[in-house]
Amino acid sequence: MFFFTIFDYKKLEALTLPFAWLVIGLLLLVLMCGVTVNGATRWISIGSIQFQPSEMAKPAVALLLACAFKNNTLITSNKIVKYFLPILIMVALIYKLF
Repeated sequence: MFFFTIFDYKKLEALTLPFAWLVIGLLLLVLMCGVTVNGATRWISIGSIQFQPSEMAKPAVALLLACAFKNNTLITSNKIVKYFLPILIMVALIYKLF
């Protein structure tokens, strides 16, 4: 929390799209070679560490929506492709995982 009090949050906009596509890549990785825990294949295992990419999708969606709502014009063709398409892909992949 202290880090984000001194960090300029406007710099996060440049990292939003790469982070969203990284999350989409990790969700695809779960579909291909995910680890099954308690009957659900939702995890990625790296050595002894396991994590759920769907948990990383939450901040990615929040950042994408914040960028989309930044200006007064919400629905433009550029914003639909740039911000809402990655959200729809993440939702579709998470729905497929469950």
